[in-house]
Amino acid sequence: MQFIFIDLKDFRKVNSRFGFNKTNDLLRAIAQTIYKRMRRNEDMYKYSIGDKIQSENFYRVYPGGDEFVFIIEGDQADALGFTNRLVYQFQELSKKTVQILGEHVYLSFHCAVVELDPRDSFTDIFRKAEDCYRIAKEGGEAFTICWHPNTIEFLLSKDPKKKAEYDRTRSIFEVMTIIDKDYG
Repeated sequence: MQFIFIDLKDFRKVNSRFGFNKTNDLLRAIAQTIYKRMRRNEDMYKYSIGDKIQSENFYRVYPGGDEFVFIIEGDQADALGFTNRLVYQFQELSKKTVQILGEHVYLSFHCAVVELDPRDSFTDIFRKAEDCYRIAKEGGEAFTICWHPNTIEFLLSKDPKKKAEYDRTRSIFEVMTIIDKDYG
């Protein structure tokens, strides 16, 4: 299982410029577009970073914040495939911002991918995701991604199908790396 956290880049500026009513419409369009294109092994939740970490802070496809959490059944290649599909959806959604906001806004996101370890508590998972998210947030203006554990490159290079997904991710994301931490 994979835990994916995305946060829309510079959405505070979009809120300030266009107002909460229009941006809530945009968030609703984003959530609905993503949700409608999800596969059976993928699930979507709302989460606000900085909230007290408790399982009841997950909300199912709910507008009002620019953070989303996804749980993906599968390995890291499946998670990267999902994030790659999200990039293309955001590129499509960027074209629709004229209809919703009245002008074109380029939409992109920071992304953290964490492989779920059954021994991890809910708090452990969020700590790893927030570490990756903070590093991804240091990236440039395009889409940025950071993952945990760092061994993803090594693991994906062994299987040609998985390597192809990794290479595709490298071509569309600015990949940020996290220094190995002791989460024991």
